Amino acid sequence: MKILVTGAKGFVGSRIMDALPGAVAAPSLREFTEDSIQRLIDEVQPQAIIHTAAIADMDACEKDPEVSYRANVILPMLLARAGKNIPMAFFSTDQVYSGLPGDEPFREEHVKSTSIYGTHKIEMEKQVLDIAPHAVMLRASWMYDMPLYGIKDRANFLTLMLS
Repeated sequence: MKILVTGAKGFVGSRIMDALPGAVAAPSLREFTEDSIQRLIDEVQPQAIIHTAAIADMDACEKDPEVSYRANVILPMLLARAGKNIPMAFFSTDQVYSGLPGDEPFREEHVKSTSIYGTHKIEMEKQVLDIAPHAVMLRASWMYDMPLYGIKDRANFLTLMLS
């Protein structure tokens, strides 16, 4: 099965690429348009798409909401349109629950965020599911591991606790 993975050099994407040796790494989509994403899908002809690419740095999203919106809402929507009939999984975040009172677990349909990042992910989920109702949303919590693959080590659980 040919699987297209976006964000293949990121934290989640790099690990997916290791787990799925035949997967195809998408180039960075940051400068892509709807037409260029469609050409990518037509060229690769994937049987599934796993979208892990995002700007997940919450501070960066707060500082530049327009860039966050393009990366975290617009590009996934374009990908959903281009791959409308292809099975797709999109990574989202548990930050969609950060504005809800009380303790977890929260119901899937109850969302409210206190951050730009979480708010953009809520919109992404809705827009993508409107375009491709068969798509799957994976709301991941903070993931941590030791740095691998030469990826810049942003805060992980161990270094956070040590500091």
